[in-house]
Amino acid sequence: MVKKNYLSAVILFGMVSGLLSCNLPTSVQGLPTGTPNIVGTTVAGTLTAAAPLPTATGLPSVPTATLVPARQPSATPSVPQVWVSVDTNCRVGPGKIYDRVGGLMVGETAEVVARNSSNTYWYIRNPDAPGSFCWLWGNYAAVSGDVNILPVYTALPTSTPPAGFVLSYHDLDSCSGWFVVFNVENTGDLKFKSYSTAVYDKDTNTTVASSSDSFDKWTGCIVAKANSALTAGEIATANSGLFSYDPSGHKLSGTITLCTEEAQSGLCLSRTIDFTP
Repeated sequence: MVKKNYLSAVILFGMVSGLLSCNLPTSVQGLPTGTPNIVGTTVAGTLTAAAPLPTATGLPSVPTATLVPARQPSATPSVPQVWVSVDTNCRVGPGKIYDRVGGLMVGETAEVVARNSSNTYWYIRNPDAPGSFCWLWGNYAAVSGDVNILPVYTALPTSTPPAGFVLSYHDLDSCSGWFVVFNVENTGDLKFKSYSTAVYDKDTNTTVASSSDSFDKWTGCIVAKANSALTAGEIATANSGLFSYDPSGHKLSGTITLCTEEAQSGLCLSRTIDFTP
């Protein structure tokens, strides 16, 4: 009986083994025979992907921005400039013997274009006549910039100026006071349109002044002859301010300034005479 059971078990085991050997494939399903160790390759690829990225060694560097400071303005102007501490005349030459053609007032500036050899006068753009130039006395002047770059100009000759006049005493008249009448003769080529006067009484230390935009001839308080301007070659009159007393017999000094424009502007010339009415 035991032997029979043993024999049955052997037969059954053999049948199971046969069935199993018929169903198993000779290679892994879906993979071709002879394929290398794909499992190991897959794992290695996974490890490689997980490895840290290479450093940036050898890559071109990103340029950094360089900040360039803005150009600072020069504290000294490239073109010399001049200003004055006292109102100063500007003349056709470097000296008081030359006629006045303008002036530089306190608070104004002008461009300096040249100088004299001793740096005592500056040749500037005339503030009162754009496009022209004149000489400014340097006594009250201050100049900014490099004056060494300025050319040295020689003084112009003092030949006959384009404008001129002769002054003389005419008489003493009265109208609510006493005034001096002067004769003025235009000896130049330019027309004078205004004048100013200053008469100083040396005996009483008194000064009277006046100004006008016409050269009218007065007789007492009446205009005897109207004259709007003093043309070349013409003779007209100019009156002083009023004295509150009769200055007859006193030593007087009169200064008359004639100008080519109204309101005592433009080219202005002055003359002074001493007289006793």
